[in-house]
Parts: sequence; structure tokens; C-alpha cells
Amino acid sequence: HWRHMGRKNVDARLHEVAGPALLKAMQAAKKDPAAELGIAEVVVTAGFGLSSQWVAHTVTPDFDLRPEALAELSAQLSACHFHCIQALCKLSVHHIAFPALSCGVKNFNYEIAAPIAVDAVATAAADSAHDLAIDFVFREPGGLGAWRRVLENRSDFFDVQL
Repeated sequence: HWRHMGRKNVDARLHEVAGPALLKAMQAAKKDPAAELGIAEVVVTAGFGLSSQWVAHTVTPDFDLRPEALAELSAQLSACHFHCIQALCKLSVHHIAFPALSCGVKNFNYEIAAPIAVDAVATAAADSAHDLAIDFVFREPGGLGAWRRVLENRSDFFDVQL
């Protein structure tokens, strides 16, 4: 998370738009302000200069091409989505937007990340006492296509609006 600050990824863009107060609030919200967050650990801050009231900060896994790493990385990516929803539901948030977590500088392939994200969000939303609207937001058409294919097969749970 921290090592990617400054690159033009979603995290960097959020910090750029929200301003320095977002980083200060994130550091203050952590149990140990000097320590980095662990993978799938979540802290929530105000949105400051963003249109969102809240921002859930989490560290996502870096993709690893070794087949033996995929199960662990999938579990970590799933936990990122799940824990963000849990944390935001504690604040009675009813509308959540997710970028394609780990698909930028972390190199996850959209086709691998999409089913992980969709399944994690469905599980977390089903466990929540809140009615939730979940948006998946993309900068690139490849992400939209991968998520669309997964969501079309999940019409039992998701109301897909593209």
C-alpha cells in the first residue's frame, strides 16, 4: 500500500483528490500509526475532498505467477473485500464502490480477480443486516468485461446495471 503511493493507481488518485488529511486520518486510525497495515486489514476514515463520506483503506496482495501461491492470494483478496464491507456496515453505510482491487500495480488479472471479488462481496453482503448497493468501478474496459461475465452468472444475488 504505502510503497505504491505516488504512482497513478486508485490509491494515489484518492489521496490526490482527498488531500493530505486522508493520509493523516488513515495513520491516526491504525492501531499503531507508525506501522503499515497488513494484507486485508482495514481502517476507515472520512472521505475529506472525495464525494464519499467514508473511505475503507486496505492493503491488497501482489499477484504471484506461481500456481501454489494462487489459493493464498485468492483468500487474501477475498478478505480485503469482505473486511471492507464489514467495516463500512458498522458505520451503517448502504452504498459501497469498489475498484478492481489488486488489478493495477499489484498485477492481478481481471479474469482471476473478478470471481474472487464478486463471491466475497456476495458473502459479506449476505452476512450483513444492511441492504447494500455495491458498485464495481473500472478505469479500463478489460475490468468491466471480466466483472460483467461473472455478474451475469450471479443474477440470483446481483442486480446488474451496466
